[in-house]
Amino acid sequence: MVGELFFSCTFGFLEGAHDYGGYIGALDLLIPFIAVACASPVYIRPLVLLSGAIIPRVSRALTALKRIESAAGARVIERQNLLNSYSDDCFTDMLQHFFNIMRDEGTKKDFGMTEVKMEIYGALYAYYRIGT
Repeated sequence: MVGELFFSCTFGFLEGAHDYGGYIGALDLLIPFIAVACASPVYIRPLVLLSGAIIPRVSRALTALKRIESAAGARVIERQNLLNSYSDDCFTDMLQHFFNIMRDEGTKKDFGMTEVKMEIYGALYAYYRIGT
């Protein structure tokens, strides 16, 4: 559902019955670790995060999350390329709404390409998390 809402397409988790990119497994590893980091006092968080980075499983999970970030950037670039061939009104998903906000009110609301990519990153993160 999140894929349809944000990108007008699905990613194939259900159709393929597999963990595309290892994202769901990565999130399963990281969610408890991130919860501990968030609940820790601010002055201890760097130590918690560093200790997690040296644990091989957590390190691999962080790499998988980096791939989510890359996938978000790729989706945004893919849509930009499609918009060169089609009009804005061909798409009615959330990504298109973010592009419209950027185009129409971007400077006034300080909403540029970085914010579009971060919104998509959040959507992909939520999408993969829902799959668990």
